[in-house]
Amino acid sequence: MNKRMSEIFGDIEDEILEDMGKKLDSKGIEKLDINIKEIEQVQKEIETEENMRVSLARIKSLAMAAVGEDVGIKESTKSEAEKTGKSIDLEMHRKKRKLHLRRVLIPLVAAVGLSIGVVAATHYNETLKGIFGEFFPYSDQVQSIGESMSASGLIFKAEGAFIDEKSGLFIASFTKEDGTSFEEGTEVGQVMLQTQRPGGMGWTVQNQLSEDGKQLNCIVDLSSSQKLHGGELTLKAEDLKVWHNIEEISSIKLEEVKKMPIEGDWKNYKSKDGLGEKLSNEIEGITLDRISVTDEGLKIITSYKDREAIENQGVYISLINLETEKVYESEEDEVYWNEEEALNKSCKIFEGIKEEDLPHLSLQVKTNYYEVIMRGNWEVKFKLDTNKAVKSKKLRRILKVGEDKILIKKIDISALGVTIKGNKLSRFTPEFSDVYLQMKDGSRVDLWASGSNASLGRFNVYFKAQIEDMSGEEQQTSKVEQENKVRLEETVMTSVKSEAFDMVQFIDIEEVQSIVIEGITISLD
Repeated sequence: MNKRMSEIFGDIEDEILEDMGKKLDSKGIEKLDINIKEIEQVQKEIETEENMRVSLARIKSLAMAAVGEDVGIKESTKSEAEKTGKSIDLEMHRKKRKLHLRRVLIPLVAAVGLSIGVVAATHYNETLKGIFGEFFPYSDQVQSIGESMSASGLIFKAEGAFIDEKSGLFIASFTKEDGTSFEEGTEVGQVMLQTQRPGGMGWTVQNQLSEDGKQLNCIVDLSSSQKLHGGELTLKAEDLKVWHNIEEISSIKLEEVKKMPIEGDWKNYKSKDGLGEKLSNEIEGITLDRISVTDEGLKIITSYKDREAIENQGVYISLINLETEKVYESEEDEVYWNEEEALNKSCKIFEGIKEEDLPHLSLQVKTNYYEVIMRGNWEVKFKLDTNKAVKSKKLRRILKVGEDKILIKKIDISALGVTIKGNKLSRFTPEFSDVYLQMKDGSRVDLWASGSNASLGRFNVYFKAQIEDMSGEEQQTSKVEQENKVRLEETVMTSVKSEAFDMVQFIDIEEVQSIVIEGITISLD
């Protein structure tokens, strides 16, 4: 039976603190600080011992050595202790030293591979180990699946899952039957999960190529209105595609190209009557149809056709001064689909640009799109066990959220996030603006709403831990991404690169003390 990392830390901390307390009963204490050099030395000693299996006692002794059992502890006689009247409260000492001990224990436990007594060695496969990390603290909650199928020369495999009741992370992979590598930028066209009963589902997908390019991993971050354990699940994948992002400065000389007046509704102009100037040598099919310089500035009409096997294409045109490299974006930009000509057309106005400016300027063209490189369908079926590592709190608490009132009936907290369940007392599903966890050490974990669903007056709202160590720009991007995927009623799918999970996004439920919802604190002890 596996033992959680937090329990191991607790066992070691308790034993170390108890031993220290016994010794300190008869000793005075000046201070007890961690000797960093000793920690580093212990780590070096551990790293040199290959395949070492260690007991709890061994870890404890190493931690004691690193902390410095006798460092900073000054011997004193019983009479001196009696004279000074010094005494040490073990409980106060335990709280004060807990954080310092944990700093020592984490690198020590990681260095020895966590093979302690009843703790099982990491049991998940190489793909899961590579994604979650060899010493992932919640590895005992990651379920290996291993179901696979072959089609179109590819092997699709459901590697494993890390779930709570209605949300989770699903890991799947693609490999080629001939063992060759995938092209850089290859992604899965679509990945979806189906439960036995219909319901709302929302997800995002991260694609990750292995270092040798021979395995394409898909990480599906999913929230569902149906339970993910017990019943049969179907994981499906469709098509393979490659993401292209191309940028080019057009060779068209703006000062020499023929100017054509743009009057009235620009949408009435036919491309066949325009310039038809090829805007890019590298980007296929984009043309400059009209260009005009007026008191408004530089005005251009461009168009491009939808290409076969191309999806989600976007075209972005700006002006660039080649001497200063300054880029000018259009102040006005209107686009529309001309069904008659089967063209994507746009009209842009760059205000303040004059005829005499044109010799210094060029058009900069950018495009990004998915190119479908293989059509195909793959699916596997499997069942998952319940994840029992969930802290639950049943209650009946009426709260005001914005202009609405809700009845909270249950709060579930897992390593993956928080679920608030209850009943609506008004028409709308509540939109929470301030929810966070208060931890036992006094810190807080901010939460953001990752999804919600409601039916027959009941609602579930899912929250994930907010990663705090982002730059301001990254935070803004994160909020946009979050807003794009909050509703389970809509099937949302994005694709981003990811090297590994940030441990900040997981929650140590043993350290959670309370949850604060719109300023109201609810104890979870």
